[in-house]
Amino acid sequence: MLNWTGSSTPGVTYRIYRGSSSGSETAFRSGVTGTSFTDTTAPRLTPTWYKVTAVSSAGVESPASNEAWGVAF
Repeated sequence: MLNWTGSSTPGVTYRIYRGSSSGSETAFRSGVTGTSFTDTTAPRLTPTWYKVTAVSSAGVESPASNEAWGVAF
């Protein structure tokens, strides 16, 4: 499960980026409204890398978070 600190700006959603190696993340899920996400489609036993951005109601995207990675079992 990914967890992050949310924005205090009203109307912000989050975009999750996912990749198979560090620096390879591409947009995976948009419109996430909470501050956590469980990737139920991650490949099993394979390291998967993630980044998160905040997206304002006007569509302006923040810089990406630091990378995080995990392995689904």
